[in-house]
Amino acid sequence: MTNPDSKQSFVKTMAQLNVTPLNGPAAQPRKRDASSDQDRELFLSALNDELHPPDPPARTLTLEASKLKLAKKSTFDVQEVLDLHGNTRTQALQILSRFVIQAFTNNVTSLIVVTGKGKHNAMRAPVLKPTVESWIKGPGARFVHSYAEAPRAMGGAGALVLYLRGR
Repeated sequence: MTNPDSKQSFVKTMAQLNVTPLNGPAAQPRKRDASSDQDRELFLSALNDELHPPDPPARTLTLEASKLKLAKKSTFDVQEVLDLHGNTRTQALQILSRFVIQAFTNNVTSLIVVTGKGKHNAMRAPVLKPTVESWIKGPGARFVHSYAEAPRAMGGAGALVLYLRGR
């Protein structure tokens, strides 16, 4: 059972806080002052920054002329190969990030990522290659020094040569 004194105390406290019982008259909204509007805007701004952090500054990946020439015209010693055929974008990104990080950790300097040309999907356009390039320029930029389309003998337009940064 409830104590009548505690109920009266509760009702009195709620009235002091401008809380109206559901079966009573509706409470009149309080006027907001400028400082509460500023606080609200500051809170919403901070929340937005947390939910949508600003994009990191763009990093330009460069490819030394000698490496670019070598990558386009000939074959060379590739230490690792990753074939992403048959994977969805999400799967490919997960596999790619694990693969590149492991290669970076193991001091691998060059690798091939086979994406395919994209001619066998519904849109008949590349899907994985732009996704991989976007990852390289974004989260992967801390591991990848430069990249280029693979030589024809190693996959051509359906593959990328990645040169990893030194540790």
